[in-house]
Amino acid sequence: MNLVIFDFCETICKYQSANRFVDFCLLKSDKKSFYYRCLSYLSSNIFIIKVLGRIFPKFNFCKRVKLFSLKGISQSKLNYFSKQYFEQLLINLNEDIVTILEKHVREGDHVLIVSGGYIEYLNNFKSYFKIKEVIATRIAFRNGKCNGLFEGKDCMFEEKINMTQCYLDSIELNYNKSICYTDSISDLSLLKWVDYPVVVSNMISQKWSNEYGFREIIINDKKTCNEKVNRKNEVFR
Repeated sequence: MNLVIFDFCETICKYQSANRFVDFCLLKSDKKSFYYRCLSYLSSNIFIIKVLGRIFPKFNFCKRVKLFSLKGISQSKLNYFSKQYFEQLLINLNEDIVTILEKHVREGDHVLIVSGGYIEYLNNFKSYFKIKEVIATRIAFRNGKCNGLFEGKDCMFEEKINMTQCYLDSIELNYNKSICYTDSISDLSLLKWVDYPVVVSNMISQKWSNEYGFREIIINDKKTCNEKVNRKNEVFR
């Protein structure tokens, strides 16, 4: 049995899902609060967000401001919106990567989704794909309402390793090899942490993937899957 880790956004799913989830919830709700107006103002000042993002990339300023706009929405409503959003995500998946995920599940591997997306909607994929666990960013609630903050830390960068290791320690999992599929250089530490890193690229090869000699899967517009294989990572099953 192998430990197999999948990133979600732009790996399994075709786009970044966290901020879109917030927009989806705001669209579905009747919420017209100060927080939403504040978010609209900040979102229009793209230069400010870019500057803050470059100075503090791990703080993920845009994501935090977006989430804060949900403050006051009930947990029951967000759960309801999460199920609707899940249905939307299902028609926006990278089919080739889903095929690989399903193959790992059939072969009995311990498959995880480890993502900076929100667990509220990602948990639906656990039963849908019959994977073992979803490790993701959590939205905090107080007295049954969203308080606009993360519960704990954002599941990004090195925190993906910390959360995954915490999970593995809790179940005392023994496995043969570890494999990770992700599209983003922000997961570089996670790719280095596993035995067999695999980079998922859209249309063209990513320079940084080649520089590190990672195995690479390139998804193109014809819905076919090509691989560029570095010799040292050629066989991982």
